[in-house]
Amino acid sequence: MDNPIDLLVSAVEDSAPNYLQVEASDLSRPTPCEGWDLRALLNHVMSRFVISTNAARMVPTSDFGSVELDYMAGDPAVTFTELSTEMLEAWRSCSDMTTDRVTPLGPVPPEGVLLFGAQDVFIHAWDVAKTRGVPPVLSEAMVEVFTETHRQSVDAQTREMFFAEEVEVASNATPLDGLIAFLGREPSWGVKGESVSTD
Repeated sequence: MDNPIDLLVSAVEDSAPNYLQVEASDLSRPTPCEGWDLRALLNHVMSRFVISTNAARMVPTSDFGSVELDYMAGDPAVTFTELSTEMLEAWRSCSDMTTDRVTPLGPVPPEGVLLFGAQDVFIHAWDVAKTRGVPPVLSEAMVEVFTETHRQSVDAQTREMFFAEEVEVASNATPLDGLIAFLGREPSWGVKGESVSTD
């Protein structure tokens, strides 16, 4: 997918069904992200929406602490819809796609902000579904896209910062299980009740 804004739009739209089924009663459930319950995981995703929105509007975000708030006081599905819609509208109206943005990770080009945001919302949709004990709803086409983008972008430094070591899977594993395992998650999490990812 050549247009990074289109990639973010597709990631949000494809992963949205997993987020829109979350209820307040789910928020205390443990997730595949070790040490995070679902409230913490969703607050992470929402804070990245805010960082991305700020980047589109040329508003500097120099530290994570300024956006790491509790966004789950209301209906989780409504919050996801409102913040993701605001983010996508901000990028669609963005006129500067060349200037680096100020982010907590330092200066990042717009394409980098968009790619990181698309990968984040898509992969955490799997975490959300597994946390709720339901099959993840993610299209094969987008799994293929994000398998390619992650394999291109995850190097040793990125893995150390954001992901656990790759998990081995059978040669006949599904493409989604292969992607999840590459990012350090156990595809069968929720069956065994294990948490192995550090993302």
